[in-house]
Amino acid sequence: MPNRNIKRIAFLQEYFNRPWTIKELIPEVASKGYTAAAFAVNIMNEDQEDYFEGLAKEAERVGIEVMAFTGFMKYQEAYLKEHPEQGVVLNTQATAIDQDGLVAKWGCPFNAVFQKRYFDFLQRIGKIPNLTEVWINDEAQLGHGLGKIGCYCPTCKKAWGEEFDCEMPLPPFEDPKLRYDFITWRFRRWNDVHAKMKEVLNIDHPIKAIFQGGPNPCFEINPWISGIDHAGMVEAIDGIMTNPYYTFHLASTDRGFLPREVYLGECCRSMHGMAGPGKISQICAQGFSHPTFTRPLDERDGLWVGTIPPALGIDGITAYTYLLQKSSPMISTYEKSFEFDKYFAQTTPLKFAALVDSLETQCFDKDAAYPVWRQTYMRHVSNALRDFGIPYAYLPSRRLNEQTLSQYPVVILSGVSCLSSDMRDELRKYVKSGGLLVALGDVASRDQQGNLIDDSFLKDLFGVSLKSTEEQPSEFVAESENDVFANLPWPDEITGQFYEGILYPKLWFDNAVQVCADADTEVLAKLKNEAFSDSPAVCSKQTDQGTCIYFAGIPRRNCIHPGFPKPTLNFAPEVLSRMILQLAGEKLPVKVKNFPPEVPMKLNRPLDQRFITTYEFIPCIGENLMLAVLASYFKEPAELQISMSISAGKKCVELRELVSGKKLTEFRQQGNTMEVDINFCFDDALKIVALFMK
Repeated sequence: MPNRNIKRIAFLQEYFNRPWTIKELIPEVASKGYTAAAFAVNIMNEDQEDYFEGLAKEAERVGIEVMAFTGFMKYQEAYLKEHPEQGVVLNTQATAIDQDGLVAKWGCPFNAVFQKRYFDFLQRIGKIPNLTEVWINDEAQLGHGLGKIGCYCPTCKKAWGEEFDCEMPLPPFEDPKLRYDFITWRFRRWNDVHAKMKEVLNIDHPIKAIFQGGPNPCFEINPWISGIDHAGMVEAIDGIMTNPYYTFHLASTDRGFLPREVYLGECCRSMHGMAGPGKISQICAQGFSHPTFTRPLDERDGLWVGTIPPALGIDGITAYTYLLQKSSPMISTYEKSFEFDKYFAQTTPLKFAALVDSLETQCFDKDAAYPVWRQTYMRHVSNALRDFGIPYAYLPSRRLNEQTLSQYPVVILSGVSCLSSDMRDELRKYVKSGGLLVALGDVASRDQQGNLIDDSFLKDLFGVSLKSTEEQPSEFVAESENDVFANLPWPDEITGQFYEGILYPKLWFDNAVQVCADADTEVLAKLKNEAFSDSPAVCSKQTDQGTCIYFAGIPRRNCIHPGFPKPTLNFAPEVLSRMILQLAGEKLPVKVKNFPPEVPMKLNRPLDQRFITTYEFIPCIGENLMLAVLASYFKEPAELQISMSISAGKKCVELRELVSGKKLTEFRQQGNTMEVDINFCFDDALKIVALFMK
């Protein structure tokens, strides 16, 4: 396996309209180990383009790569004030607010005049001989919400009419075919205009075109609303990146990311998964703070921002911006993390569980009732996996093929109702080849266009059949002696009556559906919902060489019971995680044990429904190296264990913790498996356990 090329990019931008002052920073960042410099270049300032050429020459002199950060739809307020006819028109008169909390007055990317202005700009900077990469159309999207969808300007209306010979439709759509045409048309136009950007950039010499999108379309806006299908878009350009600013974007609300710092890793997983093989995934992390943010950045953030992206497969890492980072304590630990790159370069993220991100379901089934499918169906499962130390990646549905699926011992379909016949066939082959397939809730009830189908997919593989796609919350109870239900952390009788017993934990599903099970299907638990009484809740079926497990609903961290005034802890995520580890855990060469660790809050308040795992485990593997990255986000002391299985034909050379640089000499070994205790104190933000082999 060839080593990865991990790039450390210094984002150089000044704020006094004096771009020439950046020049003195270029030798400085080169001396600190940055391998590239990215410069903010403004389409509105041709003088700045001249300065950019000089900055590029200085970067060439000191031997670092040159990149450009550019805006297209955004940052054109002054121009659009003079040319309002070139702006995006929404489907209603609502005001769109971008991720920075600012009114989005953006240009239409399909307006020929507005487009030409940017293309000419790209062609001019593309002549700079040592420019290698351009970040295009910063933080752009076509829609911000159900009433804030673009674009309905005269240019777009005309293009629609010429292709479909009817007026451009407005949501909600009564005609399913019109809806399908509208959504796929927007995706196609969006991808085509960015392909043209790449084409223009490459007129003079090869330059990589990287779409620098905001994180909202990754998780919080349905793709058909944003107009962005990342996995499809990246096929037309060279790569994608985003900017997860966890103390800024999540300042007013956590948006389901708790602790907020996991936003960084989740966006890394999204970019790496959507980019796929042969494409570039990058992260522009947070490097600045304001008093309006949740907290100032400190040394802990430097370690997280510098280490977690490469651990999750991101090969281009920067932060906004170098000058702002220098005014923060994070800069020292961020730059210290560069020394770990030589280890990450020898490894890739351990592929274990693939959580399917279904574009088709988001566009053609769940959008009306649940505008954010990823939050309702996908992220509760990713929380469960992360909380219990199971490595996972996001797999876009367009890559449900044998080559990709075979790389993962576990594939998870959480609320993936829309699957094409080809996708269903590929998943059948995956199970026959020995994979563990997990389905939760309404799965495979529709085709790729959202049409209800009568297909035997669930029955053939899982031994269950949907009675209805109606969804309700439901408690469930174990019906078997399976180990996944044994020794769950139920409180003792006295503790369970604390607060009059209303905090007693439950086994609970959101969005549960009613199914019936075949006679040869093992039913491990049943629903207690009055409408779904005795309907199977958890089922298992062995099929050929593979195994299928079915959960009738979505497990979230807390149970929101309508009959109780307070949320309670929910043990369903733990049951899901235990079952995956029970059936496929032997395929994990790097494991974390005693996870989530026992922390003081959990020990002192065992029924506190606000308890959240504040640790994250990220394993990486290479030919002669295994890494276990452990992040602690909340200053909670804990002890856990890392277990590593030495590859066949190899032997251990050394076990070391890389952040401290200390050798780990106290460990237990049984056969080819080594286990070591790892202790975290209040001030330990991150540790990297490295097993060197030969």
